[in-house]
Amino acid sequence: MSEVKSPHAGLTRRSFLKTTAVAAGATALAGGSALTALANEESTVKDEIFYGQCRGNCFGGCQLKMKVRDGKLVHTEQASFPVPEYNRLCSKGLGHPQRTYSTKRLQYPMRRVGERGAGEWERISWDDAINEITSKWKQYQKESGNNSILFNAGSSQSGKLVMGYTMLMNLMGATRIQFGYDAAATVICQKIVGRPKTLVGNTAISHKYAKTTLLIGTNIAVAQPNTFHFLLDAQENGGELIHIDPVYSLTSSRCDRYIPIRPCTDSALLLGMIHHVIEQGWVDEDYLCDATVAPYLVKESDGKYLRQSDLAATSEAGSEDSILVLDPETGRPVAAGSIKKPVLTGEFEIGGFKVKPAYQLLVENVKDWTLEKSAEICDIPADTIAEITEKFAKNTPSEIYMCYGLCQYNEGHRPYHAAFTLLALLGQFGKLGAGFGSLEAEITPFVFNPAMAVQNPNPGPTISAAILGDVMDNKRIGDMNIEPRSMFVYCHNPIANMADRLRAIETFGKFDLIVVADMLMTDTAKYADIILPVCGWHEQLDIIGGTAAPFVRLQEKAIDPLFESKNDYEIAQLLASGMGFGDRIPWAAEDFLKGFLSNQAAQKAGLSWERLLEEKSLYTGEFIHGENGVFPTPTGKMEIYLESFSHSPLLEGKSDGREFDIDFERLPNFKPPHEAWTESVGGYERNPLADKYPLIYTSIRNRFTTHSQHFEVDWFKEISPEPTIRMSPKDAQARGIKTGDIVRVFNDRGYVILKAEIHAGIRPGMVVYPKGWQDDQFIEGHVANLISSYTIPAVYNQYYFDVLCEVEKIEGR
Repeated sequence: MSEVKSPHAGLTRRSFLKTTAVAAGATALAGGSALTALANEESTVKDEIFYGQCRGNCFGGCQLKMKVRDGKLVHTEQASFPVPEYNRLCSKGLGHPQRTYSTKRLQYPMRRVGERGAGEWERISWDDAINEITSKWKQYQKESGNNSILFNAGSSQSGKLVMGYTMLMNLMGATRIQFGYDAAATVICQKIVGRPKTLVGNTAISHKYAKTTLLIGTNIAVAQPNTFHFLLDAQENGGELIHIDPVYSLTSSRCDRYIPIRPCTDSALLLGMIHHVIEQGWVDEDYLCDATVAPYLVKESDGKYLRQSDLAATSEAGSEDSILVLDPETGRPVAAGSIKKPVLTGEFEIGGFKVKPAYQLLVENVKDWTLEKSAEICDIPADTIAEITEKFAKNTPSEIYMCYGLCQYNEGHRPYHAAFTLLALLGQFGKLGAGFGSLEAEITPFVFNPAMAVQNPNPGPTISAAILGDVMDNKRIGDMNIEPRSMFVYCHNPIANMADRLRAIETFGKFDLIVVADMLMTDTAKYADIILPVCGWHEQLDIIGGTAAPFVRLQEKAIDPLFESKNDYEIAQLLASGMGFGDRIPWAAEDFLKGFLSNQAAQKAGLSWERLLEEKSLYTGEFIHGENGVFPTPTGKMEIYLESFSHSPLLEGKSDGREFDIDFERLPNFKPPHEAWTESVGGYERNPLADKYPLIYTSIRNRFTTHSQHFEVDWFKEISPEPTIRMSPKDAQARGIKTGDIVRVFNDRGYVILKAEIHAGIRPGMVVYPKGWQDDQFIEGHVANLISSYTIPAVYNQYYFDVLCEVEKIEGR
């Protein structure tokens, strides 16, 4: 067995910095002059300059200038986009030299020789690794079917080389794992407004035109600093930023107003605002008629829209099987879109069907959500809710910025449904400065490779990671038999990020073969059977997309791949060849990338591979989601009423046997969380478990990590050396805890031991964990051990904040 050593074993910290010349970056981070530090380094070779991207999972995609000396990446700094307003770079962008030369780098393929997770490995060759993996995959497919191989990817990689794995998965008919981390938000958003070339919002520059911005449950100043500056621009232009959150954060300090709220009551707040808008007569009826499904007639019998086929010849002529609305002039049903302002309210009987417009159903649905009811549930004064509602309705354009934090409680999709409904009622969508912020621009229509299409008559299923443990135990999903045998993990660190980590580890233990392709020895890589080393972002040529800045970007290869690492596309080709599909992914990596700019959309927009090589970054133009009232939904409208509903777009029209109340999903509603409900308010009884575990656990973004990325950067650990748990002064005093004390945070699922940090911005009854740490960085245990794997069949999601716990001081440590 070969011992795995650090690539820099034997170097002192000083000699390591000198050898790699990263002292320059360290000086820059500390506020000194990087150029002075570089000038002091002894070298006769002139620096080479390359361009690339910081592609941590924050939607930023900041442009990097990379300096290379003697074949080593020595420094990164901000480079310019074609539109200078997008130029930004945070501390994480400066840390890439340390990521590149981290002692956590994987150097060569390895095979596990001890127990899973024990860290005992032997070095093997690439040929041996690929042969072993593909031989076993073929065996498992023969014994248990193609879907016995699972491909598990996250969202940590926005490059196109990884798409080779997608081709391989489709060629194999393998099962796709949908990671489900933020599915409650993305699923409901895509259902209501669709997903075009952005997720659900305008491109980021739109924020600076807003006059009123409600930031709800987000710490954007830390989580998305490259976007936050546009909100600050709006503020400088006279706009108002209002932060609504249980936790006072850096974002709160930069806003004009901070309003604390009871955890997990955001949809109750928004329902109260919706009720108030309707009651005050502030509804934009023209927008509702032009851009939404509000006037569509809904049948009482089944909740479906009344269509031409329901009435045969009794309705006015229209397109085949049109959805019907009511003409106020004639009192007759007509095809939606055929008149300018159909009926929005009332109850009717048409052709033997009792029907109401969708807007009427909304009005009835929120009739009990008075300001007083919302105030009681949210712990916000009714006058305050009335005040911010009026400001949001009248000081326009106005927008809501939420991101993913609100979907981390059970029923977490509901605040998003309510937010879109409020925006629709006020006509605040489809224009600059209005709409829904945070889930912003992608470049998918411009950057796709037509050659990737795989003709596969028997594609594998897609299952949510939230129910992976159940599928593993039951060997079924709905009516489908599935016997998982092997899992291939790439661009992902699930053991550090999945809810109920201990169960996730147990589930991993039931696979016959786990393969992890990664750059670093992550928590997940420790549980692999075979590890494949992936080269760093700056060690490969790639195309970058999928971020808030509207550019197609080039990642230049600044240095050669370190050690025996390979890029993801090369690894996909090797695996495809071993599985007998080598002729189906035949291109060299550069030719594969060229194909992503060979499509008609890219050519029509004037984008080309040659331009990208020359200019490094190509502007694709700004985008307004829902402009002119047109949405990429089945109806072409904003679907504030949901005629159909399923677990996710990947499961649309399918059932896995888990039922839910679809009528409750059609309109915005409120339910308290499954676990994290510690008080009886508004007719909702507290969870008795709060007697034993009275504190609600949540996490907050760490300034120096994005989820579990950047955990290995030593510069950042000098500033933020270890994980902590934040407590309010009141809760800390009640437990005799001070800042720096070692504490145990625990519940029935597990525990973690780490240091306490007393923080006046924490609401009593909560604890807050700045996230991003790996297993070996905690004193003992892991915060993910605390998190429940409970999910709901309406939207499979991993609910990280729906957690109760207790904290106790550990004496003598």
